[in-house]
Amino acid sequence: MNDSKERLIEISKILAKHDIVHGVNPEKLKIILEELGPTFVKLGQIMSMRTDMLPESYCEELTKLRADVKPMTKEEIEEVLTQAYGSNPYENFKTFYDEPLGSASMAQVHKAILKNGEVVVVKIQRPGIMETMSRDMSLLRKATSLLTFVNVGGGALNFNTILDEMWKASIQELDFMHEISNAQEFYKLNSEVPCISCPRVYPCISTPQVLVMEFIEGVQIDNISKLKSLGYDLKLLGNRLAENYGKQILEDGFFHADPHPGNIKIRDEEIVWIDMGMMGRTSIRDRQLLKKTVVAIVEKDASDIKDILLTVGNYKERINHPRLLEDIDELLIKYVDADMASINLGELLDAILSVAKNHNITMPKGISMFSRGIMTVQGVVLLLNPDISVIDIMAMQMSKDIFSEFSFMNDAKDKTKSLIFSSRKAIDVPTYVSDLLKMTVRGQSKVNIEITGSEEPLRKIDKMINKVIICILISALLISSSLICGNQLYIERFGIPFIGLVGFVLALFLSIFLFFNILNKKF
Repeated sequence: MNDSKERLIEISKILAKHDIVHGVNPEKLKIILEELGPTFVKLGQIMSMRTDMLPESYCEELTKLRADVKPMTKEEIEEVLTQAYGSNPYENFKTFYDEPLGSASMAQVHKAILKNGEVVVVKIQRPGIMETMSRDMSLLRKATSLLTFVNVGGGALNFNTILDEMWKASIQELDFMHEISNAQEFYKLNSEVPCISCPRVYPCISTPQVLVMEFIEGVQIDNISKLKSLGYDLKLLGNRLAENYGKQILEDGFFHADPHPGNIKIRDEEIVWIDMGMMGRTSIRDRQLLKKTVVAIVEKDASDIKDILLTVGNYKERINHPRLLEDIDELLIKYVDADMASINLGELLDAILSVAKNHNITMPKGISMFSRGIMTVQGVVLLLNPDISVIDIMAMQMSKDIFSEFSFMNDAKDKTKSLIFSSRKAIDVPTYVSDLLKMTVRGQSKVNIEITGSEEPLRKIDKMINKVIICILISALLISSSLICGNQLYIERFGIPFIGLVGFVLALFLSIFLFFNILNKKF
């Protein structure tokens, strides 16, 4: 209890130091999260993928968050290994190197050699990290009512949604058995893909707090000079990377959700994806809709994209369809020109999600994750081959599926089914017409007409009527109070009859209320 109280005081001091109640900018938000510690760094990393919630400038800044922290001591490492393996923490290793390869907020990694001579990486979870994050999450949930008022990019965030996603992702990352499962699934899905791999894992000597996996001795994919000196074909690497990421999203529905260059290495002509802690999934329906989106982008069909957004997204408010269509059309004009190679698919998808957000359409988690993933991968691909078009590669990859899904026989079957269904409906048409005529004769028929785009003018008229009503009330109060003042009443305040004074005060308050609402354009 005392720990929670002390932590709450610490958090409050940091927030007060940065004057968070008066809003934040991207740089300020990043600094605050770094100062608040590992739980909040993880929160920022997850927020950076949610372009449907945050403005692009914030997402870009939060991608710079690094969870590099002070390394664990040898005693802390041995404590975790002892809990995992028993009294002899190093019993599974011939050699264990004390110097960490990397140290992050949730875990750090060490190089080691197994007794059979295989070189491995040992990922060790920080002791007590689960308790620390649980405590911070509890405090954050209590503070969501306050955080709702924090202005970020011109609007308030739904912190409850972000916290739910963050905690779910953190729980998965804190259980290394989940990462082992991810690596095994990824390997199985890509086992027949040439030159694509991931580190081999060792489940028999891994635990939820200790993960043992193959050590990848390779070159980071953005180390262009090193790759050139080793004689790699950069254009070929770029093509392979784009094709494989397209396969992960469009075919497998299981993709790397954090594909920054540090998680991609080149080893002997092979692209090796590492760190399977954060993976994304898309349903068959989502993959089909993404394929349709790519086709719609190529064909510059704003109407199809609008329909896809409304199909995938969730919305509670009434949609202004003409405005939404116009906004999508403007995006296509801006991003899609005659040269398809110039299209930045990730950036365009991100912009489409921003339009959806502006129209209060919320997207499923997986959609925004692969949008951010495509954007990151495209940046890496362009480093390797500036002439490559990710959208061209994805379109070519889709062509196989399109032909298989829309073969002549399948198309004929679908058309036959549609014809039979339409015929059945056509038989019922005379009955429906007869019923409608009977209802019309009896005066029972009603016609509901909705004029699309009429909501905004009606809302303005409603506000104008409200102003007129308040003006009438103010005038009535002023006139009645003046008449009362002309009469001799015994109860007075400040030399004015009490009832008249009440009327003047009410008129004053209504006038101030009307004035400020007009200034704020709420009325």
